[in-house]
Amino acid sequence: GFISFWDGNIGTQIESVQSHKADILCLCLAEDEKSVHCAGVDSMITCYTKVLLRGGSGTGSQNRSKWMKSIQRRIHEHDVRALALAEDGKLLSGGVDSYLAISKYPPRTLVMYPPVFQAPCVTVCPDARYIMLRYSTHLEVWQLGRSSPVQDGNGIQDHLLSLIEDPVQLMMLKSRRGEAIVCADMSSNGRWLAYSTPTLLNFFRFETGEKVKLQKIPLLFDINPAHRIKFTSDSSEAVVVTCTGDIVVIQLNGGDLTVENVCRAREDKLLKDAVHLLTVSQDGKYVVAADHQSNIVVWTLSDLKHHCSLPRYSCAPTALAVHPTTDVLVVVYSDHKIVEYNLVQCKYTEFSRQLDKRHPMQWLSRGLAVNNISFDHINEDIILLQHDNAISVINKNKELPEAEAKIPRIDSPHSTSDSLEGSRSHPRTSTPENAFHVIKKYKHLVHFECLSDDELVAVEVSRLKLTENLPPPLKQKRFGGM
Repeated sequence: GFISFWDGNIGTQIESVQSHKADILCLCLAEDEKSVHCAGVDSMITCYTKVLLRGGSGTGSQNRSKWMKSIQRRIHEHDVRALALAEDGKLLSGGVDSYLAISKYPPRTLVMYPPVFQAPCVTVCPDARYIMLRYSTHLEVWQLGRSSPVQDGNGIQDHLLSLIEDPVQLMMLKSRRGEAIVCADMSSNGRWLAYSTPTLLNFFRFETGEKVKLQKIPLLFDINPAHRIKFTSDSSEAVVVTCTGDIVVIQLNGGDLTVENVCRAREDKLLKDAVHLLTVSQDGKYVVAADHQSNIVVWTLSDLKHHCSLPRYSCAPTALAVHPTTDVLVVVYSDHKIVEYNLVQCKYTEFSRQLDKRHPMQWLSRGLAVNNISFDHINEDIILLQHDNAISVINKNKELPEAEAKIPRIDSPHSTSDSLEGSRSHPRTSTPENAFHVIKKYKHLVHFECLSDDELVAVEVSRLKLTENLPPPLKQKRFGGM
């Protein structure tokens, strides 16, 4: 737990202090060499600052420097293994708990990024009422349960409904030789399943009845491993983006697979980097793909001809989706800018142009990116944006808020728990007046999607689940506790 400071010119130790109660595992020196951060088995992150001490009044006195303890941050519960400083003074830390933390002081700022998959790891099959969960080396398919009907006459329920049918796990499929699963998807009718590892793309027929049957369908054509897979809503085709950047449309014919069309997106210079976002419109007209260099390209599904490309933005997109009835593409970028693009008219919508001028400042300053977009099946003017810990709702029928206005937080009448910080940043309301409001009732929200007109599916990972297999942290007695 000791940290030592040395004179690099003559190789002598200047001073040594015990900063922690256990081993120090990482150090981070600022670029100007005036501060250093350290942490380790004792997860307290301590900062030492170089302070210049003035000498006495005598003629022979000289100024000397000393390293003084300054800021301490307790962010992680387990061992801290890595520290790094960004140019703007933000400290990045990570360790055994697998959380990536970005902190800064002053002002006091902390954003925690959980260790969950960034790529789509949940697939909801509305027709079959299945849900597929992707893990690092295996897949799970579950039959969703059913809840009791709403008792209120107005159809509004402000508390949890009891389940009359529990979820049932139908299958667990492990990858061959324990290879990592890069991407996976399942058709809406639940009859097709596909996943890809870094070396192989696999398609399966899935049947349920008295006994679950899983049949692997051989590929009678050469195709590279996939980077993204997406089935069409009618479960008749699959769109595959290979690791080489090709867009391949595969026809699903009973027990056979045939290639319909292939687009060499990299060779056509439409895409210039790996594709990380892929979607197909509900009506089966358009295929939309986006790469890490903010190139968003739209093709027609029937012939894979280039339909249009969105204007390139300086930030990369984090989520995109096509509205199921209006063929309007909604894109959210890493700086939280939201755009709406009409795929029929090939131009931004009027709402998008107005929003571009009046993005709320609180929205743009959020630390966590939007990782999924869904739509209300009943009201086509409502957009649902999923974050790690909240759901943001945009109602296009309402007036956009002022730039400095705070985004309200909507809660059910039975909700009583609230934090002072949460109420200050998002004031409570039951009837939001402006287009933006937020619902904060989740901690680590992995997926959020409409299942039917009156059902939503939310998949959440508990913090306990993420840390239950970790070794115990360093036991320390704290003031007021054991």
